[in-house]
Amino acid sequence: MAPTDKVADSIGRLFREGTADGVSDGELLDRFLSRRDEDAFAAIVARHGPMVLRVCREVLRDEHRAQDAFQATFLVLVRRAREVRRDRSAGPWLFGVCRRIAVRARADEARRRAREREATEVRSIERDEPEGAGPATGPDAWPELYEELDRLPESQRAALVICYLEGLTTDEAARRLGCARGTILSRLARGRERLRARLTRRGLEIPAVLLAASSSPEARASAVPPALVESTTRAAIQFAAGGSAVAAAPAAVAAMMEGARRPMMTISLKVGATLLGAGLAAGALALVQGKSEPPKPITFATSSASRSEAPPPDAVPGTAALTRAATGRILAGNKAPFFCVAFVDGGEAIASGDSDGLIRIWDTATGRCRNELLLKPLKGDHVAALSLASSANGMALAAACDDMSIRLFDAPSLGRPRSIPRRYFVDALAFSPDGRTLAWAGSYPPHSPAPDAGDWNAISLWDTAIGEVRGTIRYRNRGVHAIAYSADGSTIAAGSDDRIVSLWQADSGRRIATIPLQGTPHNLAISPDGKTLVAAHGKSQRDGDRHSIGMSNFIGPIEVWDVDARRRRTVNAPEKYMTRGVAFSPDGKALAYALSTNEIVLCDTGSLVPRVSLRGHQGYIHDLTFSHDGKTLASASADRTVRLWDLADLLPAVAGNPR
Repeated sequence: MAPTDKVADSIGRLFREGTADGVSDGELLDRFLSRRDEDAFAAIVARHGPMVLRVCREVLRDEHRAQDAFQATFLVLVRRAREVRRDRSAGPWLFGVCRRIAVRARADEARRRAREREATEVRSIERDEPEGAGPATGPDAWPELYEELDRLPESQRAALVICYLEGLTTDEAARRLGCARGTILSRLARGRERLRARLTRRGLEIPAVLLAASSSPEARASAVPPALVESTTRAAIQFAAGGSAVAAAPAAVAAMMEGARRPMMTISLKVGATLLGAGLAAGALALVQGKSEPPKPITFATSSASRSEAPPPDAVPGTAALTRAATGRILAGNKAPFFCVAFVDGGEAIASGDSDGLIRIWDTATGRCRNELLLKPLKGDHVAALSLASSANGMALAAACDDMSIRLFDAPSLGRPRSIPRRYFVDALAFSPDGRTLAWAGSYPPHSPAPDAGDWNAISLWDTAIGEVRGTIRYRNRGVHAIAYSADGSTIAAGSDDRIVSLWQADSGRRIATIPLQGTPHNLAISPDGKTLVAAHGKSQRDGDRHSIGMSNFIGPIEVWDVDARRRRTVNAPEKYMTRGVAFSPDGKALAYALSTNEIVLCDTGSLVPRVSLRGHQGYIHDLTFSHDGKTLASASADRTVRLWDLADLLPAVAGNPR
């Protein structure tokens, strides 16, 4: 019998026996290790090969390199076979190995191509907007999807890999994993929701094809060419017999296999197709050993309207047509989406927080990272920094985290860290203008029992001098999602689930006014003169069975209220765009808000007419804030970058007098 026919016969026999009555992965591995059973290894390749090849193809998008990564994955299995649990399917383990091999191979190829183009160094970009802007849902989304899938808890990851990537039924998955079918269904549901929430935070969607399982084992097996199964099995036999990786497989396969041995940390520099078009593809993905140094910041110039003095067709109506470009810097090198930013150290530095709980302090002049601190979760196995607040002098920093905690630091050193655990999710926090008080509030997720006692339904006022809660302001609804102080510190505005913004006297805790809204506010800003209040309705960044990013029940970007007259002002902006980030400039002349189209709109507070549109981000903009002098606007995005926009030359246009 020819080798190819022998492999095909082994595959056919495996599928005729079925997963229930056939041998397990553990038994197949033991037979291969003890007897060098070629059929046993071929059966493992046939069982899990379609999933491995699919992942390699979708990450690398090159058939030859995908097949090399496929072979390297199974050679790593030969070397590390004893690490695979014998009572579990090898599929989830192989998924993690092949994803990391493919990601490293993709980065190596990007670096190789970049070196070929290093004759000219690009330091500025003159395009209006990167091509392909917006949430990725096609082939470009697969590497990030697999990255987030690999970060799920083991039980949820295993269920998703076996059912959705390997196409098994829930009954077959239950037998593979040694648990009840109901347990598989529960893990699938939780895993899908967590995966969807994490992808949404990055501006991505779950591709529908991921959830489309193959109809039969035979269909799954046909995805791997028999010749590839044969060559992989032959290389595995030779390698297991004591041969070297170079002797057992082609040089490219051996290099991928050896690369998988080194510990690696993935740093994504995804600044979009603009940088790729400018010749900086090497920044798409950098893999380095050990502790990484953030790369040199990239300066950019992006026009807020077309060069022909006419705004782009998809621009916000009323936006000024400017020939002057908005310049600035991109703070890149983060491996997770940014959620929040805050200026510290008198505006000399900026703090950022991301979905992995990494707090960084960046120098605003050079764009270099001064300090960083990775937070440790107080509950569970993961923590994200959802929002940041800094004191007026920029020397104190507070972070609200999704592990039901508040973290306090000295800024900009990130020294003297302190954790304040809560029994609820802290959604909002703000320092009083004098820095003596930190106010915070939170909520409990829908359909979850609230604590019987405690301060979960109150605005807590933390005395920064003594380090204790010195008072609370009680409210009677399920949660508060946004807090803002007036410039003089006399008033606290709080936006709650009942679509109301309440204004409280900061010293007495007495409610002095209520403002009805058309949607649930998730971000608030009060103008420096205290006469205007702005509420944004884009949802928060929470994960899992809590809130997820998306559109709220109000169709419109922002609501603007005249505080004294208690009347709503008209906003000249499209109602179809949602937003979360909103901020006033320190002089009160400009209002900035971020739309779901990944652009920032600047308007003058007098007319509320959009004047300037800032484009460049490739993902949802979670937060934005002005510097103390109002000349710089910082924005944090799901595209894993922070942008510092230089506004000095644009301020006259924002005031309605474009030069």
